[in-house]
Formats: sequence, C-alpha cells, structure tokens
Amino acid sequence: MRSPAYALHSQNSMTREQVLGEPPVELAELQKHSEYRICKGQSDPRGWPVRTADDRELGKISDLIIDEVGLNARYLVCTFALEGRRVLIPTGFARFDNRGRVVHLDFITRQDLQRLPTYKGLPMSADEQRNVETALTLREPVETGEPLITRRGPEHDESVL
Repeated sequence: MRSPAYALHSQNSMTREQVLGEPPVELAELQKHSEYRICKGQSDPRGWPVRTADDRELGKISDLIIDEVGLNARYLVCTFALEGRRVLIPTGFARFDNRGRVVHLDFITRQDLQRLPTYKGLPMSADEQRNVETALTLREPVETGEPLITRRGPEHDESVL
C-alpha cells in the first residue's frame, strides 16, 4: 500500500515575510501552528504507533515537521516508548496504514533507528538534516553538499505528505 497523499492548507493568505518582515521559514512543527491543517479526507498520524521492519513497536508519532513553503510534511517526530527520546523520520521512509492507524517503517529496524540523532527542536541546520539522512541511508553526502533526500513536486510523487 502506498503512502496516502497528505497535504496541508493554510488559513492565512499572507506569507510570513509579509506579516513579520522576515524571510519565510521552511520547517515548522505542526502542533505549534494552528493556521495549518491536514486536508479533509486525510488521516492525521499523530498519536499512531510506529512499527519497524522487524515488527516491533517503537513508539508513537508525536508531531509532524512541515515545510511551510511546500505545504507538506517532511518529517515525522517519533517519540521512543522506553527512552522518551524523540527522533525525526523522513516521511518517505514511512508507510501509513489508515485502517489500522499504524505507521510502518518497512525497511528500518530498531537498530537502524538507534543511529538517528535525538531531535532537539527547530531550527535545524543543514548538517542536522544531513545527519538524519545519512543515519538511515548509510550514505555520506556527495561532495557537492546536495542532500540525499530531496523534495519532489506533486507532478512526480503522489505520496507527498
């Protein structure tokens, strides 16, 4: 089952730059922004359990990190059940089971997730984002500094969150 196409919408027609005179912020925690909502007809995975490839329950989704410019979810914030530690999981690594209300990480084991850095909040530096990517892909970024995981437009990907 493919991940559903999640999208967000804003109730505010003005950009952050217009309102605050600041450049737009790319990443934000969904729970801190009441102006964003998950579109009607799509499930909100916050509170859902997370199961790894070895079928162990890891913890629960506590929040979504959204790309305010792209209006999609970029990361799932997962809180480990035993440790209380929070980590970020790129949405592309997750499969959402709406019927069972479970997030599956089909290619990630508990040991893989132990390599993830602890999520300490926003803002995140480019290095912190690359650390999340390399922990799961086991590939170092190429010398150009380009990210391993990139945002694709909706014309290429039906599973944009």
